[in-house]
Amino acid sequence: MEDTVLRNLQLETLRKAVDGLGTQSRDLVELRYGRGLTMEEIGTIYGVSKAAVSKRLKKLHEQLRGSVL
Repeated sequence: MEDTVLRNLQLETLRKAVDGLGTQSRDLVELRYGRGLTMEEIGTIYGVSKAAVSKRLKKLHEQLRGSVL
């Protein structure tokens, strides 16, 4: 029971953290995790390399992880 409550609180905190991101960052999260696009596909959309997408996602992970913990 406590695990479920904690998980729900973490998810709500994560949602708020994602909502607080800039438009492009939110879009990036949506493309990768909401729509399941690959980093290569996202790179094609933004006209950047797969490595650039990977780097940006890594920064977002760190930022969001800090918000949830």
